[in-house]
Amino acid sequence: MIKLALLRFTALAGAVTLFATTPVVAQAIEGEADNAQIYAGVAASVNDEPITIADVANRARLILLSLGVQPNEQTIIQAQQRALDGLIDETLQVQEAQQWEIEISDLEIEEELERLAAGNGMTLAQFQTDLVAQGINPVTLRQQMKADIAWQRLVGGRYGSRVRISDLQIDDRLSRLEKSMDQVQLRVSEIYLPAYTPEQMAQMEQGAWDLRRQIQEGAPFGLVARQFSAAPTASNGGDLGWMSPSQLKEELAEAIKGLTPPAISEPVITEDGVYLVSLMEQREPVKAELAGFSLAQFETSGPDAEARLDEVEAAFSSCEAVDDAADAVDGVVAVKLGALPIDQTSIVYADLFTNTEEGTLTDTLTFDGDRKVRVVVCRQIMSGAQLPSREEMESRLREQQISLLADRYLRDLKREATILRR
Repeated sequence: MIKLALLRFTALAGAVTLFATTPVVAQAIEGEADNAQIYAGVAASVNDEPITIADVANRARLILLSLGVQPNEQTIIQAQQRALDGLIDETLQVQEAQQWEIEISDLEIEEELERLAAGNGMTLAQFQTDLVAQGINPVTLRQQMKADIAWQRLVGGRYGSRVRISDLQIDDRLSRLEKSMDQVQLRVSEIYLPAYTPEQMAQMEQGAWDLRRQIQEGAPFGLVARQFSAAPTASNGGDLGWMSPSQLKEELAEAIKGLTPPAISEPVITEDGVYLVSLMEQREPVKAELAGFSLAQFETSGPDAEARLDEVEAAFSSCEAVDDAADAVDGVVAVKLGALPIDQTSIVYADLFTNTEEGTLTDTLTFDGDRKVRVVVCRQIMSGAQLPSREEMESRLREQQISLLADRYLRDLKREATILRR
């Protein structure tokens, strides 16, 4: 069985998947249609660019192959609709990339295919032969890769340099993670099917039950999430990472309460759609211990040093803006000290920093005669909590923001496009 887990399937980006099909496309997916005109028929058009029934059938077979389950009628319905949604998205993405004169060479696509083939323990020729044996035209995979590479390049070029993750954002996320570590930790994944009307809600609920059955029969949750979920986590297989129950939506936390991992919830109905939640692992709270401090300081000297420090403390807003606070007061210098391990801190200062609330300043310290200092305790650093590094958290936050911007970008393209489904 070919493994397609290395593919970065396009998420739905907020589109509503309607589990409906037509006999013609279903026959084409199952390979039962023998009329060439059927395959050449148009399933949809995007800004006057056609998507043929053959395109949809090939993509649906690729989806079914990636899920690795024996297809039934409902599975084929879902695969067909997801295939059509995906092809519409990809057509818009390639059209937009062309507007920005982004060209993807055959060599780039070939390299991606070779990596995918190697991940399956095959040469490229063997991989393509195996696709054909499964009834899949290799062209559909090349088209998907071209759209994916073009979209990644377009989104990265358009938003990559604009996304700024501040120290304050990183500190806030790490601090919240630290505070949640005294609770049971759950590793969970999600599949989200959006619905905006009662009719859609009923369709999404039925679809969720069928996806759940497929997963219980052996389809990997991550691959199903990549193919069908409309959440931003879809590109990551739905993985939300480790979190406490309090960090989950209340309905989702309740749905997996009492489950023993690995387990999957029943469909969860919310006001904006239907969720499936996979509880993959669970661990007991990790006792966190103080390991150090993230510090900055303001310093000045002279007879009016204390007054100047009072002024700078009044101007101080956050550790991210210590330079701005110092610039607002003549004669005050800001110094970012960064992380200081507790074992390199004297007992006196360790007690002082421990008893200073995060994001606030200590009392005045005097050094070398008239040099006055107030230290800012930006964050108390805890150990044993298995937290991500600052670099990992920055990367995670950046990816989340770019993903949200990309989803919004695609929604805007859809809203402005002329999309006709036949």
